Amino acid sequence: MGLEVEMVGRATVKVTVSLPRELVEALRKRTTNLSAYVAEAAQARLQAERYREALDRAHGAWRADLHPELADAEGVVAYVRRLRQQWRPYQAE
Repeated sequence: MGLEVEMVGRATVKVTVSLPRELVEALRKRTTNLSAYVAEAAQARLQAERYREALDRAHGAWRADLHPELADAEGVVAYVRRLRQQWRPYQAE
């Protein structure tokens, strides 16, 4: 069950990292390309951290007083229905 990641057009840099022996053994059971596996995991972690930072920066951008129609579940349901109605002409039949 190997995970192959093709990194076309990306420059790579060889680095040395230290990992616990048990972790490396477990990873080697899952992939034949440890570098790609670790790179993908690091990329996913970086993306998650950037997403969290963006959420933190956006904190407070939403103000309930500016959107009273979404104050309760009924309002949210009505809002979603309106959005879906707007997209219905574009849906394949």
